[in-house]
This record gives sequence, structure tokens and C-alpha cells, in this order.
Amino acid sequence: FFFPHLPHRTNASFVRCGGEKMGGGSSKIKYRVGNREFQVGRVLGKGAFGKVHCIRENNTEKMFALKILEKNFVLQKSKNTINSLLQEKEMLTMFSHPFVVNLLASTQDEEKLYLVLDLKLGGDLAFHLPEHGWKEESTIQFYMANLLIGLQYLHSKKVIHRDVKPGNILLDEHGYAAWTDFNLSTMIGSEGFLTRNCGTPLYEAPEVYLKGPYDLRADYWSLGVMMFEMMFGRVPWWTKDNELRKDIEFFEGELPDHLKKVGDQPRSLHRAILAEKLPPLPSNSFSQPCKDFLNLLCSPQATRLQDFQQAKEHPFF
Repeated sequence: FFFPHLPHRTNASFVRCGGEKMGGGSSKIKYRVGNREFQVGRVLGKGAFGKVHCIRENNTEKMFALKILEKNFVLQKSKNTINSLLQEKEMLTMFSHPFVVNLLASTQDEEKLYLVLDLKLGGDLAFHLPEHGWKEESTIQFYMANLLIGLQYLHSKKVIHRDVKPGNILLDEHGYAAWTDFNLSTMIGSEGFLTRNCGTPLYEAPEVYLKGPYDLRADYWSLGVMMFEMMFGRVPWWTKDNELRKDIEFFEGELPDHLKKVGDQPRSLHRAILAEKLPPLPSNSFSQPCKDFLNLLCSPQATRLQDFQQAKEHPFF
């Protein structure tokens, strides 16, 4: 089974060509793409469909990430999963930006899909977040600037990420942040809005919970939740003991049917998020511009941050 339109920057297939013996008798795996030879290094991560390896091009010594997906695992999933994978790949071909993990080449053989991506060796942002958040406001300012610039690039292409969270931000060896994991991302069509409920519940915008209509501004709400986490080490609605906070407001209206089918605690969480208001912030924790910008991100859709230009002009930056 071959996925359509996968090769996009090379028509050459990855050919496994063995490798030299290592000290323990094992063999370093090599792949060849045309006349370019790559040596496969350690596994960087594992997912439901395969692994991500660090690879080095022998001639240039440049390092990349090679994502190898097993087709038999992919094909066991639903048609929606396959379509989502193909959509993510097609979307990645549009990107070329320092604050986005870029797809450099892709191809396939009878058994596997191969994606060559930018290598980010710093791990994800979730790994680096301190238990009680960053106390240096300049650190938060730095990462928020990285993320807003990258998000502005995605939004300029009418792409909404829809799964904004620390685990989907990768850092390079210098500490700069890049957006990754676009399997829930999609393009905003001519109608200008979406209605599908998807994402990670703790970070979803209220209008996404309600199944829309929502637009690119939903990413800004999620970014605000992430900014709160950078500041305090947890998302807005939980205590440090992972209990629902007592000082938050709750949505008092009728919940839609799709939110009535969950247990008491998630339902309380939904009501907290649907209130569209952050809990009170400690008065002496951060500067007023910092707190104002956070509240601008996590506010009702009509009064939320509207675009990148508004962010650039905000006193926080």
C-alpha cells in the first residue's frame, strides 16, 4: 500500500545499506537517498506508529531527525487517522520557519513512511517547566516571543494548531522554541471558522469546547493557559495538589449535550473553562504588563488578543 503524494522534495527512496560494526558487534544502520548517505543514531522518541531517530549526513556532518512510521500500524487505525497523518504531512510541506519544526524531505517504501525533519535536541517545553514556574519574567517573555512569532507564521498561512501545549513545543540546543505536532492542525477555509471539538481539554478554548464557531484566536487562549503554566507551574484551574481551585468562577448556563456525558470533576472543569475568566493572580508575583498580557490571551473571544501586531505593541514586550 502506497500513500499518495508523499515524496515532495526528492523522488529517491530511502535505501537501507547496512553499516560498519560497532564495539559490541552490532551494526550502525545507514540509509541512502540518491547519492546522500545518512547514519542513524539513537532513538529520540517512540510513538504509536514508529520511532524518531537522530541521523547524520556523512558528507556534511549535518544532523536531522528521521521519523519512521510503520505502515502496518497506521493501517490498523481508522480512516480518519490515516487522513490526519496525510494532512499533517501535506501541511508540513508548506512550512519553512525557524520557530517551526520543518519537514525537509519525505518518501516511502512498501513497509514504512520516512519523514526527515529539523532536529531539536533540547527536549520539549514540558520537560523544562519548573514545578513552581519560572520566576524570571524575562524567561517567560523570551519563550512567549518565540511562540508568538512562530504562531504568527502559522496563522499567516491560515493554519490553526489546535493542540497548543508545552509538550508540543520543542527546544533546540540554544534554547529557542519551535512548534511541532500538527496532527490536529487544519486550515481555516473561506467561511473563516471551524466547529470540530478537538485538542487537549485543559488547554482548549471555551469556544472549542462548545464546538464553535471558533477561529485562529482559539490558539491564543491555549497559549495563555501555557503562559500561566510558565508563570505558576500549573494550569489555571488546578491547585499544586491537582485539585480544582476554590477561588474560580464557574459557567452557570446549560451545558451542551456533548459535555453532559462526563463525570462530576470534568464537568466542573468544563464550567470553569467556559466561564472565560482566569482565577485571581497574586498581586506581587509579576509585573502588571505581564499579567495584563496573560489576561488578554485568556479572555472571551471578542476581547481576546486579535493578532500578532497587537501582541508586538503590548507593553509586556
